[in-house]
Amino acid sequence: MKITENNWGRVTKTVLESMKSSMCCGLGTVGADGMPHVTPIGSLVFTDVGKGFYFEQLPVKTPENIRSNAELCFMAVNSSRLYWLKFFITGKFSALPGIRLYGTAGEKRNATDLEKQLWQSKVKSFKKYKGYDILWKDLTRGREVTFHSFEPVLCGKATERAAASLAG
Repeated sequence: MKITENNWGRVTKTVLESMKSSMCCGLGTVGADGMPHVTPIGSLVFTDVGKGFYFEQLPVKTPENIRSNAELCFMAVNSSRLYWLKFFITGKFSALPGIRLYGTAGEKRNATDLEKQLWQSKVKSFKKYKGYDILWKDLTRGREVTFHSFEPVLCGKATERAAASLAG
């Protein structure tokens, strides 16, 4: 489905809710050899309609792949046990279980102040822990992504209503 101003808020809400449950989403790329590669990315932030940014200091294979093919796919799936328990009890999803965002990666560059601020607002509660320093303290470089379309993660009839709400 094409990304529009009308559906962008619901699309990003689905991604962010899904990322809360697992702290990351999958970033899929394809290398020059045609082999697919998926890496976890927790630093995806949204900056405008159809625009995002992620920090790329940790992935190794992803930058290599993007040099030969800038097309990518982010997939975020809600992995919360409570979310899935509610589904199994009621037989209905309260929201889509996940979403795929398709886009094109820009050149690697320094993050803007806004991009850094958006990222820091997501992880500020972790600053007092050792893991924060190891993974996130010095994130400064990444890529802007221009998203052109999305696809809900579907689970048959259980997701028909939620998927229809994103089409607008």
